[in-house]
Amino acid sequence: MKYLMILLIALLAGCVQTQTNEWAQYKVNDITIKWLGHSAFIVDGEKTIYFDPFVLDANPKQADYILITHEHFDHCSPEHVKRIQTDRTRIISTFGCIEKLSGKTNSIKPTESFNYTFDSIYIVAYESYNNDKSYHPRGDGVGFLVDFNGTKIYHAGDTDNVEEFANLTQEKIDVLLVPIGGKYTMNATEAAAAVKIIKPRVVIPMHFNSAKYGITDVEADAEQFKALLGGSGIDVVILKAAA
Repeated sequence: MKYLMILLIALLAGCVQTQTNEWAQYKVNDITIKWLGHSAFIVDGEKTIYFDPFVLDANPKQADYILITHEHFDHCSPEHVKRIQTDRTRIISTFGCIEKLSGKTNSIKPTESFNYTFDSIYIVAYESYNNDKSYHPRGDGVGFLVDFNGTKIYHAGDTDNVEEFANLTQEKIDVLLVPIGGKYTMNATEAAAAVKIIKPRVVIPMHFNSAKYGITDVEADAEQFKALLGGSGIDVVILKAAA
């Protein structure tokens, strides 16, 4: 009876649990978020949006929008984009990525935005860069704030804890997707500090334990990250990579 009550509460909260402490997906309002692996997510509502689709399901759903944070191969992969792209798919990324792709493409820089009123989707780009390492210079990448008719999701991209995060606090983000793997991005401790600045309602860790996708040196313990946010009032949802 106790287990059934816990499962019922979790389902009402929008999560579907696997055999471990990880969740297969997270639902906020009428939007479902699934972590595909590494930094790749599929966000399903009235429209289907992919973030950084370097990892895909075996039979991926076609995309209405594809948002790519920067040009590195493990985020901007023309091969993977083609698998989910139709002649109606809108692709938004930095110029370095866009020049590798074709179709309905738009380049974007930090502070720029696109308002697709016909789909009730508003997209704003924020800074995403490294503070003290050279992998991601300022201006080369972006984080994406996507407003789905009032529900806000932020994909931070490959970033450190940057000063521009203070500007996100006022956005009252519903779900934050944040890297925790270290080396190329924040580690779990740094990411927890960043989350406390941004103050989302829910945070989902990404960009860690990616060796099976050919990305090494980004190992992290998501449970440790969760523990670091204990008492913050911010819910941590650990998703299981789908691919």
